[in-house]
Amino acid sequence: KEWEPLRLQNAIIRSAERSDAGTPPSHLAGDVPFDQDPGAWRGWAEGQLNEFAQREDTGIGRTNSDDGDVMPRRFCLLEELAEAEHGFGDGTVSYGLQDKFDRRMLLWDASIVGPLGSALEDRFVNLIVQTGPQYPLEPPRIWFISRVALSTVSQETGEVQRASVPYLRNWTDQGTIRGALEAMRASMSNDPLRTPQPPEDETFPPPP
Repeated sequence: KEWEPLRLQNAIIRSAERSDAGTPPSHLAGDVPFDQDPGAWRGWAEGQLNEFAQREDTGIGRTNSDDGDVMPRRFCLLEELAEAEHGFGDGTVSYGLQDKFDRRMLLWDASIVGPLGSALEDRFVNLIVQTGPQYPLEPPRIWFISRVALSTVSQETGEVQRASVPYLRNWTDQGTIRGALEAMRASMSNDPLRTPQPPEDETFPPPP
């Protein structure tokens, strides 16, 4: 299946650090690499997956287009967390879980470097992403912490207006945090180059 334990080995190993995860086999406690004892890691990972699955609403998740199986929300986010921790792309977009002990995996810190040829060129801006209980069936909510003047962002709250960003407006359960942030970065180029921007140290009010 799309969320078979071997595919999610890194995400599951990281889940051992979380408050709601079981303890890995004792001889693996010293960070024994997966490839040195895959059988033990696999057995432990499968147990974790089964335990989590009992608490997870498996109707909420990402559908595998090949066989129709649903990857539950928790596993979607564990996979996205693993990608974020490994790093991806050219560094112009990044994100990470705000609190590694948050069992809901609800809030994420994110950053975007403004694209070339935009009013925010090479500017480093901070955001918060909220993946609610219906994610990935519903798109994440995104707030800018750094104050910016963009047509896609509420100038009162800093929240991204999802209807103004095609990726979020046309969201499907195949969407990801990374995809949303990359789409948000791309949309920055749609505003006029000479749009005046607030000083870099100005911020929006904290999200509600």
